[in-house]
Amino acid sequence: MNIGLDFGTTYSVISRVNKRSDAADDYSIDALRLKAANLKESISSLVVKDSSGNLVCGRNALGKMKEAGSVVYRGFKMMLTEKSKQKRHDRGYDEVITPEKVTEIYIRFLFDQARACERIPVEFDKVVVGVPAVWFDSNKANDSRVFIEDIVKENSRAKMVEVISEPELACAYFTDNYYKNRKEHYNGKILLVDYGGGTLDLSLCDVKYNGERCEITLVRRSGAGISDGSNNLGSAGLAFIEKILELVCKRNGIEMNNQDKDYYDCINDIEGALIEGTDSFFDNNKMTDELVFSYVFDGGMKELLEETFCDIYVSGENYNITYGDLKKAYDVVINPVLKEKLDDMKGYIDAKKIENENLKIAMVGGFCNFYLTQKQICKSFSYGGMDDPRFKDMMSNVSDCEKAISYGAALVAEGVIDIKRVAPYHIGFASMRNGKLDKVYYAVHKGDVIAPDKVYWRSENFSGRLRDIVINRADTTIEDARMDIHVEHGELDGEYLESLDSITKADVFKFGISLDKSLVITVHVRVQKQNENGEYVDLPENTQPKPIRLGNIDSILGSLRTVK
Repeated sequence: MNIGLDFGTTYSVISRVNKRSDAADDYSIDALRLKAANLKESISSLVVKDSSGNLVCGRNALGKMKEAGSVVYRGFKMMLTEKSKQKRHDRGYDEVITPEKVTEIYIRFLFDQARACERIPVEFDKVVVGVPAVWFDSNKANDSRVFIEDIVKENSRAKMVEVISEPELACAYFTDNYYKNRKEHYNGKILLVDYGGGTLDLSLCDVKYNGERCEITLVRRSGAGISDGSNNLGSAGLAFIEKILELVCKRNGIEMNNQDKDYYDCINDIEGALIEGTDSFFDNNKMTDELVFSYVFDGGMKELLEETFCDIYVSGENYNITYGDLKKAYDVVINPVLKEKLDDMKGYIDAKKIENENLKIAMVGGFCNFYLTQKQICKSFSYGGMDDPRFKDMMSNVSDCEKAISYGAALVAEGVIDIKRVAPYHIGFASMRNGKLDKVYYAVHKGDVIAPDKVYWRSENFSGRLRDIVINRADTTIEDARMDIHVEHGELDGEYLESLDSITKADVFKFGISLDKSLVITVHVRVQKQNENGEYVDLPENTQPKPIRLGNIDSILGSLRTVK
């Protein structure tokens, strides 16, 4: 069996494809019902350390949240990329209970619950798991991707695990849904705006039907959510809710941190009000709250800013949250980041002259259900109303927005839809002169469609040692590193250099780079010698240095140095 996992910041979902017959298109996508979620299809990404020091999940965690001495862990997925010990400590972690430990406990719990309620095997053939797209653009998130891959493989007991960006998986679902709605395959561009609890991801994908299945290729992406130096937990829904609570506490002189017993009650109350008390921008049944939002956020009646949106309770006292609080929090946490990323993507679409007839726009993630988020996105792309073809035919049920990633992961795992792997940056090695980068030799270029695990070799022969790996995120690049301001580089050491100990200054070698299906880098080296014809040939395989998978590239490189 193959399954798809959406390990979300706030909620998680596991799905599978159920084939009803041998016909290629006769199947359904179903989310597994989990015991600890009262047989619902999603379960809160919540872990609590109780007063005895045990880590508990699900309904048991909810019951332990107010227990004296308990510690609540929410948003631990976002903390995987946070390297600051102080910020981890501020969120209740220590040297023993780390975000990695909490994540491991939660992932194990997820699969145990799925097996307890569904007739699924002990072992899986393949699991596809989604992670934020920004995790593919940051070195500090590389080891987090590898960690997720390893921990899912261990606890699902799967033969194969692939880590793919969440927007690409959502694109797979929307592509499949388009076919079900229109009875024809979509060919064109899809812009995915994925706004969940922790990250904002914008991904422009190209979709082509090859006669057997749809192939999805990432064209461009942009996003936010990796730690930016603030105390916000990401740059999306949770950060917005925490900012609302911070504003209310400040206004009322309340001192409260994220481990106070009332804190998560307040967070849950605000989240519930946002889910239940506001309407979708696309909802034909316009209700009062939407009209209030229109007035408040479109510069209308200022007195509405003082109207109560919902109430929270701290130490038994009632405090009101106003629409003005929501506006302030949105303008601080959401509006600037979302505008910047939307403008960047819209600029790219305009520059490439992608016509509206060849573009679909789809929104995914819980925070994309929020009225203001939808409205800002639609305003940016000059939304033309309910008949705007860019927003049509991608979704049959609005509620599926929250399950799109898991559904898409299941489709990819089953092989119904294929996602092409694209290099997220230029990768190569550099020669040094007087302690500075001199020339860069790239083996892989950003935007290249790559075959997973295929080695891309540089044609040149080198002598000595190449110690400095180079990562370049610019759209275009030059090989004279002294003239390229986008180069990040770091000296490889440890296991990498140990593998090259057999290479002497007199030896000649070539190097290559491969990326696996999770886009983790592996370095390959082939020592060569000249034959009687003067040609360079590889030495026997058993004498060659072993390939080095740079799973924990952040620790291997130390801190990458940026050439300015």
